[in-house]
Amino acid sequence: MGKSSDTWKEVLIEGKVDTDLVSGAMYSLGCLGIIEDKNRVRVYFESGKSLSKEQIISALEEFGIKGAKISFNTIADDGWSRRWEKYFEPVRIGEKIYIRPPWREKSGGNLVDIIINPGCAFGTGTHPTTQMALFFLEKYLEKGMAVLDAGCGSGILAIAAVKLGAGNVMCVDNDEGIKENFYENISLNGIQEKVELKICDVIDIDDFDFDLIVSNIDIKSNVKLLNSIGKFGEFPPRMIFTGILEKDMENFITQAETFGLKVTNTGTLKEWGAIVF
Repeated sequence: MGKSSDTWKEVLIEGKVDTDLVSGAMYSLGCLGIIEDKNRVRVYFESGKSLSKEQIISALEEFGIKGAKISFNTIADDGWSRRWEKYFEPVRIGEKIYIRPPWREKSGGNLVDIIINPGCAFGTGTHPTTQMALFFLEKYLEKGMAVLDAGCGSGILAIAAVKLGAGNVMCVDNDEGIKENFYENISLNGIQEKVELKICDVIDIDDFDFDLIVSNIDIKSNVKLLNSIGKFGEFPPRMIFTGILEKDMENFITQAETFGLKVTNTGTLKEWGAIVF
């Protein structure tokens, strides 16, 4: 988990639901952790987070999930927030990216070693959108590039970018709750001097002087970002968009093409898609 707390707000989502889709919906609301438990998913938020049942249902429906039973609990920490760490195994992505928790040994060889103290499921390298973003970062990032990481969360993509050779990374997220876990991970990887964090909405970004943008956010926010960049009149040489459901990819590409953008590459994993311009 990210932020330390004596209690947590638990949202219990019961029914035959796709955990990856639930993760996407709950990430958009600022979740701190997700645990799958048979035919239910436990989602955790800061205890002070204001959430209604209607908000949860609306977020789930945006990801095509209907009919799930929703309930709320407030639970004491009692050390439970670290018990699930044993389930976080190292992840290998692409040719050389290796993601591990701090309590696991560094891999041998010439792998890019990324240390992540887990928070939300989107930040550990296990979620399909994170995996595709990392895969395309490895493929397209060039040494010295200035990078924008939109929806930075745990900082995993920024860390990968720096370790793959980026000159600097501007990280943007609209959730204050990510800050503690973000800075912890940046420190664990020793890249503080090359990373800057701004807590704001993507529409509040006022400078797009980047060589590469990687955006792992929901489709509505990705469209906002696309339109915001378009207002500046010039798009960065390389852009990676994910956080988009596979069924929505064609629509997003159509909107991007109105700005004269051309698709360079695409990828799909489970229900999710990634698009490179």
